[in-house]
Amino acid sequence: MEKKLKQIIESLLFASDHPLTVQKIKSIIEGITTREIKECISGLNQDYKKINSSLIILEVAGGYQIVTREEYASFIKNLYKG
Repeated sequence: MEKKLKQIIESLLFASDHPLTVQKIKSIIEGITTREIKECISGLNQDYKKINSSLIILEVAGGYQIVTREEYASFIKNLYKG
């Protein structure tokens, strides 16, 4: 279930246009604990690091959000110029 749970949390974070709180995630995935959510997020970040991904999950504004790593910020800025 751990892999499936990580995939569910990852898909929720990806689809959301704002940070998701632990409470929001718990309301979507019945029976999950705060510890399981945090372990999954930590595991996802380890997975991203292993594959040298441009993505990372950060705790932002009381929730979690998938963001690009800082070294790619200039490219993202160029995407939204003008």
